[in-house]
Amino acid sequence: MKHRFSRNGRARAIRQIDMLFNEEKNMATLYDALQAEFDADPMKFFREIIMPLAPREAITQTEAILVKWTPADIVRDMDASTTGEAGAENG
Repeated sequence: MKHRFSRNGRARAIRQIDMLFNEEKNMATLYDALQAEFDADPMKFFREIIMPLAPREAITQTEAILVKWTPADIVRDMDASTTGEAGAENG
C-alpha cells in the first residue's frame, strides 16, 4: 500500500511541473538558463542535459556510428568540410 501512495505522489508532482511549465514566463526563464548552460560548455550540456533525455535506441545507434570512425575518417571529413567538398572521399 505504501508503494501506491508513492506513485500518486509522483503523479501529483509531475502535474505540478506541467502546470509550472504552462506559464510562458517560466518557459522563457528555463530557455534563458538552458542557453546560458549551453554557452558555457556545449559538450557538458550535451552530456548532462541532452543525453539523459535521448531514447536509449538513439544513444546506441549514435555510439555504433562513432565507434566506426577512425582518426583518418575524422581528418578527411574535417578537411572536406573546410574545403567545401563534403562527402568527397580521398582515395
